Amino acid sequence: MNSYKNVQRSCRMTDAEIRMAERLRIGPNRLAKNLASGKAEHWKDSPGLWIRRMYERRFQKNEIRILRERNQQVYQKRRTEPLMRKAAKLHFTVTECLMLLELRITETELEEVQKQAAKTHRAEPALLIRRAYEQSKRTEAGA
Repeated sequence: MNSYKNVQRSCRMTDAEIRMAERLRIGPNRLAKNLASGKAEHWKDSPGLWIRRMYERRFQKNEIRILRERNQQVYQKRRTEPLMRKAAKLHFTVTECLMLLELRITETELEEVQKQAAKTHRAEPALLIRRAYEQSKRTEAGA
């Protein structure tokens, strides 16, 4: 039975390639079997290259997806923080803040709603947001 250290020496693999093989759950015996035996198996990749390709195929797609999700979360947080601060100053409830996010209202649009509410003297910005939310739900239901 081979150990990873023996296979690492015989296959000329780096520590990183051995860690990749362990993460892929490829045992040392399977690595030793993948060694090309002379000219008869010239088509075989070296075990190190074989492990790297398998690792990229299996894990890189997942890592790229995770990075995209993190970037999306950071973008969403940067976009919504100023909006939520402004909504808090206007004394919006949590439900109204969620409506703002669902309507995808920007900070400048919220300022316009605030100005519109100031012109009418009766309507509060939160009431205008609720009306816009209800109207969007009605149009979605009708479509």
